[in-house]
Parts: sequence; C-alpha cells; structure tokens
Amino acid sequence: MKNDNIYNFENHLSDGRMVEKPVVRVMYDIRKMSEYIKELGRPLTEVEANQFIIC
Repeated sequence: MKNDNIYNFENHLSDGRMVEKPVVRVMYDIRKMSEYIKELGRPLTEVEANQFIIC
C-alpha cells in the first residue's frame, strides 16, 4: 500500500497557505512585556499578558 500522506496534505493546501491567519490580530507591547518578565523571573500568565495589548 502506498503512503499518500504527503499527497493528501497537499490537496488540503491548494491555495498555498500553511496555516490559517487569525481573524482578530492582537498586538502586544513586546518591550514592556520583556521588561516585566525579567522583573518577575518567570513567564507571564494569560491575564498578565493581556495588560500589554496595544491593538
């Protein structure tokens, strides 16, 4: 039996996209986030990260 995984995968990507783009584009203030992460010494939680949304 022939392995057609690659062929089947390519059929689903006929328009050239590798991933779906999000409908809502959220942008963060990365510099302020980075400074805060350094202060905390750990990754941010989702609630903490939401404080840095700029768009």
